[in-house]
Amino acid sequence: MTTDSTARVHLSLAEARALSERAMRGIGYGSEEARILADHVIDAAVCGYEYSGLPKLLNVAEHPRFRAPRGPMRALKETSVSVLFDGGNQSGMLGMYYATRAVIERAERHGFALVAVNNIWMSGRSAYYVEMAARAGLIGIHTVAAPALVAPPGGAKAALGTNPIAFGFPMQGDPLVIDLGTSVFMGTDLQFRQRLGIPLPDGVAIDEHGRPTTDAEAARHGAILPFGGYKGFRRRRDPHSRRTRLSRARASHARGHRDRPANPRRVDRARRQQALMRHGRRV
Repeated sequence: MTTDSTARVHLSLAEARALSERAMRGIGYGSEEARILADHVIDAAVCGYEYSGLPKLLNVAEHPRFRAPRGPMRALKETSVSVLFDGGNQSGMLGMYYATRAVIERAERHGFALVAVNNIWMSGRSAYYVEMAARAGLIGIHTVAAPALVAPPGGAKAALGTNPIAFGFPMQGDPLVIDLGTSVFMGTDLQFRQRLGIPLPDGVAIDEHGRPTTDAEAARHGAILPFGGYKGFRRRRDPHSRRTRLSRARASHARGHRDRPANPRRVDRARRQQALMRHGRRV
Protein backbone atom coordinates (compact mmCIF):
# COMPACT_ATOMS: atom_id res chain seq x y z
CA MET A 1 0.00 0.00 0.00
CA THR A 2 1.49 3.36 -1.01
CA THR A 3 0.88 6.29 1.31
CA ASP A 4 2.50 9.67 1.85
CA SER A 5 5.46 9.02 4.15
CA THR A 6 5.41 12.65 5.34
CA ALA A 7 2.05 11.98 6.99
CA ARG A 8 3.40 9.11 9.08
CA VAL A 9 4.41 9.16 12.72
CA HIS A 10 7.65 7.30 13.42
CA LEU A 11 8.07 5.73 16.87
CA SER A 12 10.72 3.56 18.46
CA LEU A 13 9.55 0.25 19.92
CA ALA A 14 9.83 1.69 23.42
CA GLU A 15 7.80 4.76 22.44
CA ALA A 16 5.16 2.62 20.70
CA ARG A 17 4.86 0.35 23.72
CA ALA A 18 4.58 3.25 26.16
CA LEU A 19 1.97 4.99 23.99
CA SER A 20 -0.08 1.81 23.54
CA GLU A 21 -0.08 0.90 27.21
CA ARG A 22 -0.97 4.46 28.21
CA ALA A 23 -3.87 4.49 25.74
CA MET A 24 -5.26 1.21 27.04
CA ARG A 25 -4.95 2.30 30.66
CA GLY A 26 -6.70 5.51 29.67
CA ILE A 27 -9.81 3.62 28.54
CA GLY A 28 -9.99 1.55 31.69
CA TYR A 29 -7.69 -1.46 31.36
CA GLY A 30 -5.34 -2.43 34.18
CA SER A 31 -1.57 -2.33 33.79
CA GLU A 32 -1.18 -6.04 32.98
CA GLU A 33 -4.11 -6.00 30.54
CA ALA A 34 -2.63 -2.91 28.85
CA ARG A 35 0.73 -4.69 28.58
CA ILE A 36 -0.85 -7.74 26.89
CA LEU A 37 -2.85 -5.64 24.41
CA ALA A 38 0.17 -3.47 23.59
CA ASP A 39 2.43 -6.47 23.05
CA HIS A 40 -0.09 -8.05 20.67
CA VAL A 41 -0.36 -5.04 18.36
CA ILE A 42 3.35 -4.21 18.48
CA ASP A 43 4.18 -7.80 17.50
CA ALA A 44 1.85 -7.42 14.49
CA ALA A 45 3.45 -4.10 13.55
CA VAL A 46 7.03 -5.40 13.59
CA CYS A 47 5.87 -8.40 11.50
CA GLY A 48 4.72 -5.93 8.83
CA TYR A 49 0.94 -5.98 9.43
CA GLU A 50 0.24 -2.27 9.66
CA TYR A 51 -3.52 -2.68 9.93
CA SER A 52 -3.13 -5.02 12.92
CA GLY A 53 -0.57 -2.77 14.61
CA LEU A 54 -1.25 0.24 16.80
CA PRO A 55 -4.36 1.29 14.79
CA LYS A 56 -6.06 -1.88 16.05
CA LEU A 57 -6.22 -0.36 19.53
CA LEU A 58 -8.74 2.11 18.14
CA ASN A 59 -10.89 -0.86 17.16
CA VAL A 60 -10.84 -2.01 20.78
CA ALA A 61 -12.11 1.31 22.09
CA GLU A 62 -14.77 1.58 19.37
CA HIS A 63 -16.03 -2.00 19.49
CA PRO A 64 -19.78 -2.22 20.28
CA ARG A 65 -19.11 -4.64 23.16
CA PHE A 66 -16.35 -2.57 24.76
CA ARG A 67 -18.71 -0.53 26.95
CA ALA A 68 -20.69 -3.57 28.10
CA PRO A 69 -19.82 -4.95 31.56
CA ARG A 70 -16.75 -7.19 31.62
CA GLY A 71 -15.87 -9.93 34.07
CA PRO A 72 -13.00 -12.33 34.68
CA MET A 73 -12.65 -15.46 32.60
CA ARG A 74 -14.05 -18.55 34.29
CA ALA A 75 -13.92 -22.23 33.48
CA LEU A 76 -17.29 -23.71 32.61
CA LYS A 77 -15.98 -27.25 32.19
CA GLU A 78 -12.49 -28.68 32.48
CA THR A 79 -10.47 -31.87 32.59
CA SER A 80 -6.74 -32.43 32.92
CA VAL A 81 -6.31 -31.85 29.17
CA SER A 82 -9.20 -29.56 28.25
CA VAL A 83 -11.12 -26.51 29.39
CA LEU A 84 -14.05 -24.45 28.15
CA PHE A 85 -13.88 -20.81 29.26
CA ASP A 86 -16.52 -18.13 29.48
CA GLY A 87 -14.46 -15.12 28.42
CA GLY A 88 -16.50 -12.62 30.45
CA ASN A 89 -17.00 -10.28 27.46
CA GLN A 90 -13.27 -9.55 27.47
CA SER A 91 -11.38 -8.42 24.41
CA GLY A 92 -10.35 -11.54 22.54
CA MET A 93 -6.74 -10.41 22.60
CA LEU A 94 -6.88 -10.82 26.38
CA GLY A 95 -9.12 -13.89 26.43
CA MET A 96 -7.04 -15.81 23.91
CA TYR A 97 -3.80 -14.86 25.66
CA TYR A 98 -5.07 -16.37 28.92
CA ALA A 99 -6.49 -19.38 27.06
CA THR A 100 -3.15 -19.99 25.33
CA ARG A 101 -1.34 -19.89 28.65
CA ALA A 102 -3.83 -22.45 29.97
CA VAL A 103 -3.43 -24.79 27.01
CA ILE A 104 0.37 -24.60 27.20
CA GLU A 105 0.29 -25.49 30.91
CA ARG A 106 -1.89 -28.54 30.30
CA ALA A 107 -0.02 -29.70 27.19
CA GLU A 108 3.35 -29.48 28.94
CA ARG A 109 2.05 -31.88 31.60
CA HIS A 110 0.13 -34.31 29.37
CA GLY A 111 1.50 -33.91 25.83
CA PHE A 112 -1.86 -32.73 24.45
CA ALA A 113 -4.48 -30.15 25.38
CA LEU A 114 -7.58 -28.48 23.98
CA VAL A 115 -9.11 -25.13 24.98
CA ALA A 116 -12.24 -23.33 23.75
CA VAL A 117 -13.39 -19.81 24.65
CA ASN A 118 -16.86 -18.26 24.32
CA ASN A 119 -18.03 -14.72 25.03
CA ILE A 120 -15.02 -12.77 23.75
CA TRP A 121 -14.68 -10.35 20.84
CA MET A 122 -11.91 -9.41 18.40
CA SER A 123 -9.30 -12.05 19.14
CA GLY A 124 -6.65 -10.37 17.00
CA ARG A 125 -3.88 -12.06 15.06
CA SER A 126 -3.98 -15.85 15.37
CA ALA A 127 -0.24 -16.20 14.69
CA TYR A 128 0.48 -14.55 18.03
CA TYR A 129 -1.06 -17.44 19.98
CA VAL A 130 0.36 -20.36 18.02
CA GLU A 131 3.81 -18.76 18.23
CA MET A 132 3.42 -18.72 22.02
CA ALA A 133 2.73 -22.46 21.90
CA ALA A 134 5.57 -23.16 19.46
CA ARG A 135 8.09 -21.26 21.60
CA ALA A 136 7.01 -23.50 24.48
CA GLY A 137 7.99 -26.54 22.38
CA LEU A 138 4.45 -27.45 21.32
CA ILE A 139 2.58 -27.66 18.02
CA GLY A 140 -0.23 -25.11 18.17
CA ILE A 141 -3.46 -24.90 16.15
CA HIS A 142 -5.86 -21.98 16.51
CA THR A 143 -9.23 -21.55 14.78
CA VAL A 144 -11.78 -18.76 15.00
CA ALA A 145 -15.52 -18.64 14.31
CA ALA A 146 -15.82 -14.99 13.31
CA PRO A 147 -18.98 -12.88 12.74
CA ALA A 148 -20.49 -13.02 9.25
CA LEU A 149 -18.48 -10.88 6.84
CA VAL A 150 -17.87 -13.14 3.82
CA ALA A 151 -20.31 -13.87 1.00
CA PRO A 152 -20.54 -17.38 -0.48
CA PRO A 153 -19.49 -17.84 -4.13
CA GLY A 154 -22.07 -16.02 -6.24
CA GLY A 155 -23.83 -14.70 -3.14
CA ALA A 156 -24.87 -11.11 -2.48
CA LYS A 157 -24.74 -11.06 1.33
CA ALA A 158 -22.35 -12.10 4.09
CA ALA A 159 -22.96 -15.63 5.35
CA LEU A 160 -19.84 -16.70 7.29
CA GLY A 161 -16.87 -15.08 9.00
CA THR A 162 -13.31 -14.78 7.75
CA ASN A 163 -12.65 -17.77 10.08
CA PRO A 164 -8.84 -17.75 10.12
CA ILE A 165 -6.80 -20.79 11.06
CA ALA A 166 -3.18 -20.75 12.23
CA PHE A 167 -0.48 -23.34 12.95
CA GLY A 168 2.74 -23.02 14.94
CA PHE A 169 5.61 -25.54 14.81
CA PRO A 170 8.73 -25.56 17.01
CA MET A 171 11.95 -25.33 15.00
CA GLN A 172 15.61 -24.77 15.70
CA GLY A 173 15.70 -21.03 16.24
CA ASP A 174 12.45 -19.23 15.48
CA PRO A 175 9.26 -21.33 15.08
CA LEU A 176 7.45 -21.91 11.80
CA VAL A 177 4.12 -20.06 11.88
CA ILE A 178 1.35 -20.34 9.27
CA ASP A 179 -1.62 -17.98 9.61
CA LEU A 180 -4.35 -18.24 6.96
CA GLY A 181 -7.37 -16.05 6.43
CA THR A 182 -10.16 -17.69 4.43
CA SER A 183 -11.27 -14.56 2.56
CA VAL A 184 -9.55 -12.60 -0.20
CA PHE A 185 -9.14 -9.61 2.15
CA MET A 186 -8.74 -9.29 5.90
CA GLY A 187 -11.57 -7.81 7.96
CA THR A 188 -9.16 -5.74 10.08
CA ASP A 189 -7.55 -4.31 6.94
CA LEU A 190 -11.03 -3.41 5.70
CA GLN A 191 -11.68 -1.49 8.92
CA PHE A 192 -8.26 0.17 8.67
CA ARG A 193 -8.91 1.36 5.13
CA GLN A 194 -12.37 2.60 6.06
CA ARG A 195 -10.83 4.69 8.84
CA LEU A 196 -8.26 6.27 6.49
CA GLY A 197 -10.46 6.51 3.39
CA ILE A 198 -8.14 4.25 1.37
CA PRO A 199 -9.83 2.37 -1.52
CA LEU A 200 -9.87 -1.41 -1.65
CA PRO A 201 -8.28 -3.42 -4.46
CA ASP A 202 -10.62 -4.46 -7.25
CA GLY A 203 -12.44 -7.76 -6.89
CA VAL A 204 -12.34 -8.23 -3.11
CA ALA A 205 -15.68 -6.90 -1.88
CA ILE A 206 -19.33 -6.17 -2.68
CA ASP A 207 -21.71 -3.56 -1.30
CA GLU A 208 -25.05 -4.21 0.45
CA HIS A 209 -26.72 -4.66 -2.95
CA GLY A 210 -24.22 -7.32 -4.06
CA ARG A 211 -22.40 -5.01 -6.48
CA PRO A 212 -18.59 -4.92 -6.70
CA THR A 213 -17.07 -2.04 -4.76
CA THR A 214 -13.71 -0.56 -3.82
CA ASP A 215 -15.24 1.61 -1.10
CA ALA A 216 -14.33 0.21 2.33
CA GLU A 217 -17.36 1.69 4.06
CA ALA A 218 -19.71 0.23 1.46
CA ALA A 219 -17.97 -3.12 1.87
CA ARG A 220 -18.50 -3.01 5.66
CA HIS A 221 -22.24 -2.92 4.91
CA GLY A 222 -21.86 -5.59 2.23
CA ALA A 223 -19.37 -8.45 2.25
CA ILE A 224 -15.85 -9.59 1.45
CA LEU A 225 -15.47 -12.22 -1.25
CA PRO A 226 -14.28 -15.76 -0.48
CA PHE A 227 -10.76 -17.00 -1.05
CA GLY A 228 -10.46 -19.90 -3.48
CA GLY A 229 -14.03 -19.87 -4.78
CA TYR A 230 -16.30 -22.69 -3.68
CA LYS A 231 -13.35 -24.74 -2.38
CA GLY A 232 -12.26 -21.85 -0.20
CA PHE A 233 -15.81 -21.43 1.04
CA ARG A 234 -15.88 -25.10 2.06
CA ARG A 235 -12.60 -24.56 3.94
CA ARG A 236 -14.14 -21.54 5.66
CA ARG A 237 -16.96 -23.64 7.09
CA ASP A 238 -14.62 -26.07 8.86
CA PRO A 239 -13.26 -23.83 11.67
CA HIS A 240 -16.74 -22.45 12.31
CA SER A 241 -18.41 -25.85 12.54
CA ARG A 242 -15.64 -27.43 14.61
CA ARG A 243 -15.53 -24.56 17.08
CA THR A 244 -19.32 -24.45 17.36
CA ARG A 245 -19.61 -28.21 17.92
CA LEU A 246 -16.88 -28.14 20.57
CA SER A 247 -18.25 -25.19 22.51
CA ARG A 248 -21.89 -26.25 22.40
CA ALA A 249 -21.15 -29.85 23.28
CA ARG A 250 -19.10 -28.90 26.33
CA ALA A 251 -21.55 -26.21 27.40
CA SER A 252 -24.46 -28.66 27.34
CA HIS A 253 -22.43 -31.13 29.39
CA ALA A 254 -21.71 -28.41 31.93
CA ARG A 255 -25.45 -27.80 32.26
CA GLY A 256 -25.95 -31.45 33.19
CA HIS A 257 -27.36 -32.79 29.91
CA ARG A 258 -26.79 -36.47 29.31
CA ASP A 259 -23.98 -37.34 26.90
CA ARG A 260 -24.87 -38.97 23.63
CA PRO A 261 -23.41 -42.43 22.96
CA ALA A 262 -19.94 -42.15 21.49
CA ASN A 263 -19.45 -42.84 17.82
CA PRO A 264 -16.65 -45.50 17.69
CA ARG A 265 -15.40 -44.26 14.33
CA ARG A 266 -15.06 -40.70 15.62
CA VAL A 267 -13.41 -41.92 18.83
CA ASP A 268 -10.82 -43.90 16.87
CA ARG A 269 -10.11 -40.92 14.62
CA ALA A 270 -9.72 -38.62 17.64
CA ARG A 271 -7.30 -41.08 19.27
CA ARG A 272 -5.20 -41.22 16.11
CA GLN A 273 -5.08 -37.43 15.96
CA GLN A 274 -4.03 -37.23 19.62
CA ALA A 275 -1.29 -39.78 19.00
CA LEU A 276 0.01 -37.73 16.08
CA MET A 277 0.03 -34.62 18.26
CA ARG A 278 2.01 -36.43 20.97
CA HIS A 279 4.57 -37.80 18.54
CA GLY A 280 4.88 -34.43 16.82
CA ARG A 281 5.73 -32.62 20.06
CA ARG A 282 9.29 -31.37 20.46
CA VAL A 283 10.79 -31.63 23.95
